[in-house]
This record gives sequence, C-alpha cells and structure tokens, in this order.
Amino acid sequence: MISTSMASLDRIRHLQIQVAQAQTNISIASTLTDAAAVQVWTTRRDALETLRLGVTSSPTTSPSSLPPLPEHLFVCLHGIYGKPSDSDHIADALKHTFGAVALVLQSSINTHKTHSGVRQMGTALATEVLDVLLRHRVDDTKTYRLSIVGHSLGGIIGRYALVYMQDALRGLHVTPTSFVTLCTPHLGSRRPGGHLGHQLWKATVHGVMSITLIYGQTGTDLLLQDDVDMPLLAVMSQPDSIFMTALAAFQHRTAIAMIQGDHIVPYASAAIHPRVVETAPFERANSFGWRWTMSHSGFGDAFRRFLDVTYPCDSHEPSVDATDTIVPCVDERHEVDISPSILAGLCSVPWRRLNLFVTYGGLCQFYWLSFHTWPLGIQLPSTSRSREFIQHVLVPMLVQDHAFDQS
Repeated sequence: MISTSMASLDRIRHLQIQVAQAQTNISIASTLTDAAAVQVWTTRRDALETLRLGVTSSPTTSPSSLPPLPEHLFVCLHGIYGKPSDSDHIADALKHTFGAVALVLQSSINTHKTHSGVRQMGTALATEVLDVLLRHRVDDTKTYRLSIVGHSLGGIIGRYALVYMQDALRGLHVTPTSFVTLCTPHLGSRRPGGHLGHQLWKATVHGVMSITLIYGQTGTDLLLQDDVDMPLLAVMSQPDSIFMTALAAFQHRTAIAMIQGDHIVPYASAAIHPRVVETAPFERANSFGWRWTMSHSGFGDAFRRFLDVTYPCDSHEPSVDATDTIVPCVDERHEVDISPSILAGLCSVPWRRLNLFVTYGGLCQFYWLSFHTWPLGIQLPSTSRSREFIQHVLVPMLVQDHAFDQS
C-alpha cells in the first residue's frame, strides 16, 4: 500500500512535468505559427500551475486514491467522420489479451470535429492523452509502455500530437513503443493527372475534398494546399523536424495498407511506398466469400518467423531515399501524386509493413467502399474475417512489441 506522502510527492512531480510540457508546447506552437495552440497550451499551463501550487481546490480524491497507471497504454484513433467505437474490435482484443495491466483509450476528443484540420486535432489529442495520464497515479519507480494505433486520418493526427507529449512521456518513464497506422494517407490525398480518365478522377477527388462544408481544413491539409511553400504534411516529414524526431522515438513503426480495394486511401499513401508488393497466394478454387492474405517486411526475426508460418511472403520492397528523384512523381498504379520529399522524409526512419490483400467473391460488390475499414472490422459482416487479422496478427504484434508475458 502506497503512503500518502509518497503519493503526494509523485503527484507534485507529475504536475511539474506536465507544467513543463505545457510551457515547452507554447514555444513549439509559436514556432509552428499556430496561435490557437499557443492559447491552448498557455491556458493549460496556467491551470496546471495553479493546481500545483494548491491555489484552487484539490481534486476530490487524494493522490493515493487515484487509480494507478497500468503498465501498458494503448491509444486508438479514428479517422475522418469516425467515432471512438470504430476501434471496438481492436480495443476488446487488447483488453482481453492484456487484462488489468492495460489502459486502452479510444480517443473521442475529435469526434464530430474531423474537418477542423490536422493542427487543431493533433493539439486536442495531445491534451486528451496528457489528461488521461493526469487522472492516474504514476509511480516514479516504474516504467510504462505506450502504443498508438491510428486508422486513416487518425494516423496523421497521432503523428502531429507526439511533439506535444514527448517530454512528459519521457519524464513519466513512459516508453514510446509501437506506432501503428491502418490505411493512413501519409503521402496526402492528391491524385495524379494524365489521360482523360485520370484527369476526371483527379478533378472529382480534389473537388470533393475542397468542399469546406464536408472536409474543411482537413481536406486542404490532405491535398497539400494549406501552404504553397511548405504544406503541413511536408513540414511533418522533414527528417530533422520535431515531428520525425518524435516519431523516431518509437521502438517500432508499422504501416498497414490494403493492396487493392481501398478507394479512399490508395496503397502507396498508406504503405509509404510507390511500388506494389506481392502477397502469399491463397486457394482461388472457391470464388465466393471473403478471403485475405498478406505480405510483410521489416520485422525482426521472431515475429517474422511467426508470420511466415501462415504468410510466407516477405516482400523485401526496395528502399526509398532522397536521391530517387527530385521532381513530383506518382506510384506505379498512378493513384497517388507523390511528393518525393515527403516520401523520402518519412522513409528516413525504418518502417515495418503489413500489406493486406482482401477479396470478396460475392455476386454483388456491396462492400466496395468498406475495404478501407476492413482492418477495423466495421461496416462489414462478421464473415469478412477481419477479426482474424486483429486477433492473429495485429494484437500478437503488439504483445511482442510490449514484451508482454501472457503466461
């Protein structure tokens, strides 16, 4: 049983760390010329400092009665027009596997606000995660692990939020462990031109995403139109930027992409790679029903051997670096207008990749827009087999990343 005095000392130290993080964030937001974020962090700093000094009323519970922070922390992030329950299947699997030693946050702070832009949502997410930490008793003698799982736009929001949390995580002995993105448009959502069909598709996609009432600032960010000289996604991808430094602090980064069928986020943008890879073959005799397979790359020997039992196709895709090209390019499927600097910047840190190939052999293609959410197991029938991926690949990967002993 922890003593009240020890709990109070830990609480004071925790508040000091959060105050320092807020102060640092004011400088970061100022450097990013984000006046709204400067105000957010200034207000937070002042409130935390007041709490620390005991000027205002203390929390209704004493420090020793706050719930202890579990050892394993997971943050699940939804995409545009998504909601916290989008990650229910992943969250349930994590809770079932890790039990009481895990805290799973299904982020809700940006629900109904996904049009507000990457800056605002990333700032809000950081405050949400820091608040969760603040509501728990952090033991200075223990270490913790944090992993983030972001679907679609959530992966970009997570990357942005990291810069506003990294000092606090380090001070509270929280190790950034695994950063996982599912069908995230890391390279943006620009479509290339070309022949008439490509030009029409580009005009359609860009036109819809430019409709303020639908996509707002987020559409502008994803089309790289927020700044002529240096769009935000380009800023976030510079190898020496605070964003890439924060991302590099994670022990593992994993990009999960749909090889085909994702009409919202093409493979190249989600996989951060311009070339399509091969997958392990599966039996095609039965043309009906759901089937899935995948290829993989970048994993350590232990998990690679685990994957090879069922999915023996290690893609070994060629590396991408800044010397590949100096002009805008497209992926080999002509689906993504790629900024070489963004691609090279993101690839300046190592990524593991899971390349999913899913087919539905039914008579009617009812689900052609749902492949984007297949890794979540939502907007699909239970027969889609997406939960197999969650239970037999995604969660076991996180178990190994967290060095969690299930015995």
